[in-house]
Amino acid sequence: MKRLWHELTLLVTRSYARGVWMPLLCAVGICLLALGLILITDLIVGLFTCTPISLGRIVELMLDPGAFSASEKPSTIFQLIIALIGAVVFTALLITTISNMFSNQAEAYRNGETDVDLKDHTLILGTNSMFYNSLEFLLGQQGRKVVLTTQKAKEVRARITSYIGSGRADEFIILTGDRRFVKNLERASYADAKQVYILGEDNETDHDAANISCLQEICHIHKETNNVECLIEIDNPDVLLLFSQTKIDLKGL
Repeated sequence: MKRLWHELTLLVTRSYARGVWMPLLCAVGICLLALGLILITDLIVGLFTCTPISLGRIVELMLDPGAFSASEKPSTIFQLIIALIGAVVFTALLITTISNMFSNQAEAYRNGETDVDLKDHTLILGTNSMFYNSLEFLLGQQGRKVVLTTQKAKEVRARITSYIGSGRADEFIILTGDRRFVKNLERASYADAKQVYILGEDNETDHDAANISCLQEICHIHKETNNVECLIEIDNPDVLLLFSQTKIDLKGL
């Protein structure tokens, strides 16, 4: 029994750790399981009392434990148990789960851990000094602005706010992630971006290589439509000279 409880607890904990909707699905599953057990118990109790509780009454007690005040014998004790289960499972568990969902989603947004599903937006890869110096210019671009950075999202948002104010800073969606990984670019909907600014971060040892790799990936994903404008920052003049002689489409640079 102890091992079964441990496995059940572990299953619930893992479910709550997966995604946004998994906790709600898990809570609904627990509610349905509780309802099923109560219905089975009601059938068994009904065999002895000859007065089974109707499904509507069971649901009423679970959704509104206060309805127990209208209970009648001989099933008063059983209805009390149903009301107590309803108070714990439906009222406490579901409300807490939904509240935590919104709270966790808001925290994930503040930490830059969410995904975006946008089209025709401006994507900025990196938050180096050029990014902050270009905030006014970026605000002039149409559409939402998505920023992918390895810096902490809260610190980036705070610094943006210090430059342009909190109201205008809301136009920037900050995501935390390394631009060198395609999965992070996908989180920022890079395939649907209208403009991409590949800036990188300050003091990177592989700054130019990482930026060129990003540009190659963006050119590859947009090779059919060719409807994206890119700007890339190259620090090393030798790399810039070599890069300018390649066959990569530099439209928009």
